[in-house]
Amino acid sequence: MSPYDFGEALTMSGTKVETLTVVAENVANILTGKITKIEPHPNADKLIVCTVDMGTDERVIVTAAKNVFVGAIVPVAVDGAVLANGTKIGTNDFRGLLSYGMFCSIEELGMNTDLFSKEIMEGILILPKNTPLGMDARELLWLNDVIIDVELTA
Repeated sequence: MSPYDFGEALTMSGTKVETLTVVAENVANILTGKITKIEPHPNADKLIVCTVDMGTDERVIVTAAKNVFVGAIVPVAVDGAVLANGTKIGTNDFRGLLSYGMFCSIEELGMNTDLFSKEIMEGILILPKNTPLGMDARELLWLNDVIIDVELTA
């Protein structure tokens, strides 16, 4: 049953649903990946080229992020991904090198920014070392949760 069907069922049962919110509803195609190699970009001083193990394949991501390192497990928006603000991600050319996606910050994932420190907010989200590779970030980070606000009556 979809969250909206559940909200409708609550309403039909006599429970007034004030609001129904799906956390990061638009976020799609963001998977976990492990950075295995970092090299300077040959044509851009502020960019780096990362090789990322996605669990089933490897891909190259070009980034300007300063907090990434070899061994870091990060959320990767792969080709066809949609960020929380609706931005669609594809393969892009960064000064002559193709980037097959992008690394994601907390804000790009649609997470509540009030819950994190300034240091965490300023970079790419670094996930725990034991995070499975290729996992859907929505599931991992509970971004598919639903908040239903109901009116309580006496």
